[in-house]
Amino acid sequence: MPLSTELTLQDYWRIIHRRKLALIVVWGTTVLATMIFTAIQTPLFQAEGTVRIEPTASIPGMSTVNQWDIWALMNTEVKSIRSTKVAERAAILLGDIDVNAPQDARFQAANGIQTQIKADRIGDSNLLKLSGTSDNPARAAALVNAMMEAYIQKGMEERNRKARESREFTEQEMAKAETKLRTAEDNLKLYSEKSGAKGVGSYLTGQFVNLQTKLQELRRSYTETHPEVVRVKSQIEIVEGQIRQLPEEEIELQRLTREVRINEELYTFLSKKFKEAQIEESQKEQYAFIDSPALVPQAPIRPNKGMNMSIGLLAGLFFGITIALILENLDTSIGTIEDVEQQIGLPVLAVVPHIPTSKSERRKIPLAPLRFMKPATVEENRMRLAFYHPPSSSFIEAYHTLRTNLRIPLERAQNKPGAAIAFTSAGVSEGKTLTAVNFALTAAQGGLKTMLIEADTRRPTAHKLLGVTREPGLTDCVLGNANWQMSRGTTDFLLGDLDIDKILKSPGIENFRFLPCGRSPLNPADVLGSPKMTTLLQDLRKNFDLIVLDCPPVMLFADTLLIGPKMNGVILVYQAGRTARGALKRAKDQLLNVKSSVIGVILNNLHSAEMEPHYGSYYYNYKYYSHESEDASKV
Repeated sequence: MPLSTELTLQDYWRIIHRRKLALIVVWGTTVLATMIFTAIQTPLFQAEGTVRIEPTASIPGMSTVNQWDIWALMNTEVKSIRSTKVAERAAILLGDIDVNAPQDARFQAANGIQTQIKADRIGDSNLLKLSGTSDNPARAAALVNAMMEAYIQKGMEERNRKARESREFTEQEMAKAETKLRTAEDNLKLYSEKSGAKGVGSYLTGQFVNLQTKLQELRRSYTETHPEVVRVKSQIEIVEGQIRQLPEEEIELQRLTREVRINEELYTFLSKKFKEAQIEESQKEQYAFIDSPALVPQAPIRPNKGMNMSIGLLAGLFFGITIALILENLDTSIGTIEDVEQQIGLPVLAVVPHIPTSKSERRKIPLAPLRFMKPATVEENRMRLAFYHPPSSSFIEAYHTLRTNLRIPLERAQNKPGAAIAFTSAGVSEGKTLTAVNFALTAAQGGLKTMLIEADTRRPTAHKLLGVTREPGLTDCVLGNANWQMSRGTTDFLLGDLDIDKILKSPGIENFRFLPCGRSPLNPADVLGSPKMTTLLQDLRKNFDLIVLDCPPVMLFADTLLIGPKMNGVILVYQAGRTARGALKRAKDQLLNVKSSVIGVILNNLHSAEMEPHYGSYYYNYKYYSHESEDASKV
């Protein structure tokens, strides 16, 4: 049945039930592939460790004001801990490479370690989580610990390098300051001895500075006419005059003295900084610490067998259902009674359920489409004859339903001449022969004098089912080599291959006659379409209430098209999933084109999965009770 937007949940369940073999195969294949994939994967172990970052408040030689941005710093350290330099150090600590290894080997080893390491910041803290993966659990833990140790060593060396560079720079500058100071002191001493200057200029200059300071303080409290302000001004004028009268020797001496004092102050400052740098360098400052070392993992992180199998089970179920729906959509056959009546335009006269013939067949899962399945053997079909089933079974009830739906042509059979009905199908292996034989048997059980004719001379099987010989038969009667009175009856069946007990227990067997096909003619179509065939049918109508013909498939041979107009009606036998709906409709149209009366369709050999839920429940769950004492409410 092609999928449509009007499908109900029951339709989907029926589709899944019909295609359960495909679903199970896809599901099993997916699960098996998942198991194989999981089994061939190399176990992967993961170890984790944490590093704590504690930045210092100052860097040697720089300002003590800390402008530390924790967010930017931690993001930087996440990248830094996985850097190539750290990975190279870790490779050396692990013994993967030697300290003197060439740069290419160092880079290759570092690159291999970087692919196995992941670093992340833990929340908003100053902790870094380092994860290492390897197929060896001990290697995974050693890898993480080596990376953390290498990271700490690298950080300490970088911090100490800055302290060392600051100490070296300060030491160089201090040496320069000392040289300048010595030169200034030598110049001052040499000039003092040579010029004989006493340093009066320095005294006067100091006095002048002091008076200027005192004047500024007085002006904050007094006016310019205040006696004290006037007195200080006059003293400043006197000192200025004295300074102007100083000799050049005193001025030069004053300059040299000032130069010595400046160089002394610079040398003292650099000496202090040099001592600080030495202290910083000797401390070997560390700002990263191992908070939690990596431990050897006990279980692999991949493959996760539980998760893989869960995904495989769910994916297999999904793919299986998808394939089942796709197969159903691609299937051009007709699956339900409503589909047949709507698309073919013919009534469904009966639904013949599938009857398993053995325990092994009961365990089989029906495939759809069935056109790819092997047809049932003669022995299997023989077990489906009406002889082998009680009259009250659902299987025989289907043929009673067919006879009831054919009551109009059968009522005509009560008044001579009798009715002739042909059974055919669109394609092969749809069960038309078995259906025709069982219908003829049930009609005979119902009291109708019935003649079954094996009109399929191309692939005759009816005589095999009934266990009798095929010659002489229909072709011999048409060719005038025999007459229909030699048709097989009860005695022939008892002497044939059928179970004698089953035949004797079958009611109405005396009303049943069988005319086999006879020998195969060169052109079967000429035999069935000949006037002698018409004469034979007229003769049979006078002697039987019902004539049932088993005819070849319509789409393969023209035999049924030739004999169809001579029948009171033609019935198409259709097995769901065996033939496309287009072929069934084409068979109907061809019969109508030759003026045949197409009565309806029989859905044959239907499994419960192929039937609508209410039909399947009826055919497979409804039971008769043989004793009146049974509780009728259970029926």
